[in-house]
Amino acid sequence: MTYTELIEGIRQRTGYDRVEIRQILDAQRDVVKEALFQRRTVRFKGLFEIRPKDRDVNVPDGDVTKRRVVRRIVLSIRPFSTFRRELNQWTSTESSQTTNSSRPPTATSIEDVLNAVHDE
Repeated sequence: MTYTELIEGIRQRTGYDRVEIRQILDAQRDVVKEALFQRRTVRFKGLFEIRPKDRDVNVPDGDVTKRRVVRRIVLSIRPFSTFRRELNQWTSTESSQTTNSSRPPTATSIEDVLNAVHDE
């Protein structure tokens, strides 16, 4: 999904103006970036969390034979268990729908999954 598609999807669901949505999303991006730079976990309710971690990374130091260790922020993105269960139910192949009859009904599209998460 592109940024423009996200804005359009929000506009269709809320009726808000594209300019307002863009301002809100831009502000959200800035707030999330600041939190991650401060090494704070960011949680998106009902979807996932992003955890920043400091890691030592071995990188080339100019010459191919020389290397050095630098500290970098690595992001770990983890879906919440309810969202993970919803994603695991979704499939795009008919064979998996017929072979796992004991599973709950399979969503027919990712939109069904997102709607189900939104309804909780």
